Amino acid sequence: MDRDHRFLDPGRALWPGRPTLVIVPRWRAGLAKAEEIGFASPMSHARSLELADRFEGVLVVGDVHGHSELLTPFCDLALAQSFFLLSLGDLTDRGPDAPGVLRLMRRFVEEERGLFLRGNHDDKLFRTLLGRRTFIDADLADTLDQLHAASDGRLLEDWFRHVYPAMPFVLGVGRTVMVHGALDPAMLPPVNVFPKRLEALALFGEVTGERHADGRPVRIYRWLDRLPGDLLVLAGHDPLSDTVLRLRTGKNGCRLLHLDSGAGQGGPLSAVRLDRLGEPVEALQVRPGEREPRPCPVLPFTSPVPAL
Repeated sequence: MDRDHRFLDPGRALWPGRPTLVIVPRWRAGLAKAEEIGFASPMSHARSLELADRFEGVLVVGDVHGHSELLTPFCDLALAQSFFLLSLGDLTDRGPDAPGVLRLMRRFVEEERGLFLRGNHDDKLFRTLLGRRTFIDADLADTLDQLHAASDGRLLEDWFRHVYPAMPFVLGVGRTVMVHGALDPAMLPPVNVFPKRLEALALFGEVTGERHADGRPVRIYRWLDRLPGDLLVLAGHDPLSDTVLRLRTGKNGCRLLHLDSGAGQGGPLSAVRLDRLGEPVEALQVRPGEREPRPCPVLPFTSPVPAL
């Protein structure tokens, strides 16, 4: 990561007290506006990662959702084996320790050993910390409570508010491309700025407008059919993987590996190790109650899940 993106001001708190939480209808909670991102020099929305010589490859981690105890073993692995750490976003909400996750990610960003992609939960936290009107659901309320209770909570809020605009939506390493939600051919690196439609696609994926019985949006993957056949996409957002990782293939041969394995719902945290050329080497998981990453099988999306 370029040094001119290190713009942190840890000595200044956001505001004297907690932000005022205004609950408004969900449709009024828009994306962060460009004029409100005046705290940093924004990174290109889609860029290719050029690894420094000190890194052996990239460790790409799925949706963490406030589970620092699951992220810590991957951080230890990245440090021990010289991997650049990349989170696919959704650092906070649903888990017990959003401050701990932000501390870990802050260390890697500041030491230029990692970064995170923008996810929909990250974007909502960012907009809330700006003071914009957002729908504060129970998940985000818990995150704000955890930050308020942490001794360094205000500094973490300030850091996140400053660093978020410099994080990309899409990152490429060789022919592997990472995004939180979904991709369009127009989003392949390098791209300086996405229109709002593509920002939303990166954050929320492609949906039908319908919902499952449990309230989750029905997500579709027609976008995969529009991408070049030699790409591998690593995405989070949709918890379709669990104790195995699911691999989906588009009409042109483009592959999509789902890295969200439900850490926010009590499941494991998954990761994929890439070599310096962006080729996948190994899939790994840390399961609740465990402290070491273990190898994780990858199966086609249509395959049944084997019994444990």
